[in-house]
Amino acid sequence: MELNKLYHSILNSQWAIHYESVFNYTHVIQQFLDKRPNALDVSLDASPKSVLTYMDESGNRYMHDFKNPDALPNNAVAVIEVIGAFTKYGSYCDYGAEEIAAYMKMALANPKVVGAVLIGDSGGGAVNAISPYTDVLNARTKPVVALCDTCASAMYYVASHTDHIMASNNISAAFGSIGVMISLADIRPKLEAEGVKFHTVYAPESTHKNKAFELLLEGKYEMIQEEMLSPLAKNFQNAVKAQRGNKLKADEVGVLTGKMFFTDDAIAVGLADSKGNMQAAQEKVRELANDKKHMLKIALKANV
Repeated sequence: MELNKLYHSILNSQWAIHYESVFNYTHVIQQFLDKRPNALDVSLDASPKSVLTYMDESGNRYMHDFKNPDALPNNAVAVIEVIGAFTKYGSYCDYGAEEIAAYMKMALANPKVVGAVLIGDSGGGAVNAISPYTDVLNARTKPVVALCDTCASAMYYVASHTDHIMASNNISAAFGSIGVMISLADIRPKLEAEGVKFHTVYAPESTHKNKAFELLLEGKYEMIQEEMLSPLAKNFQNAVKAQRGNKLKADEVGVLTGKMFFTDDAIAVGLADSKGNMQAAQEKVRELANDKKHMLKIALKANV
């Protein structure tokens, strides 16, 4: 059943997500885990809405036609949406990163498409959902512009791999949350008070198995910080620095340590490049597609 993939992602994945988003989703997640789809107003017969459309040079929008994918005007711009917390695998509720990334790859391979706008409005998602996007973005030979409202944590990791990051407004758009954390509720004391006894037995040959987790439960956080959190955080920081290059003011307070920045400040520190709407984003795609020097840069990067 497809919902099992969503249960797996929620319960077993590491997440790179803005903490505020976690709190906003808590009630919905609990209802879902309690297996009350009616409480979520979700129809299991419903298909997720399209995440791939196209725009012509006049700004007219076209749905993707799977039966006739070439039924597009020349010089079209693909529009791919990543909205809300994302997971690697799709379900009845939504497309997963693997599916959306595949649509992006397919769209960019169409000779009638000059590039793409990646609409991002997300506090982040599962860590294992990042690479499907970055794999496609690293291998492409056409420009992609990220047009974002909330662009935090894993969403920013993805957006940093595009050619240009554009804030969609100067009101709510925010960028950053480049950092890693773990949050765990230890419910053992409550269950022990109800008479439950816990027994954990390891093989003599498994002295390091779950060691960091066991120490975390004892309130000793050094090992999990050293073995899991720090490596993830450094990878995140290095990826952003590599992708943003000289545009990023990495030494500014908070830029690489988890702070969020609204539009003007995000542009000032190099987390974003400009602000604009959908029309401006697609015009930027066309501008980059006509820039021979930039197109050569993309091609060289794709062949690395």
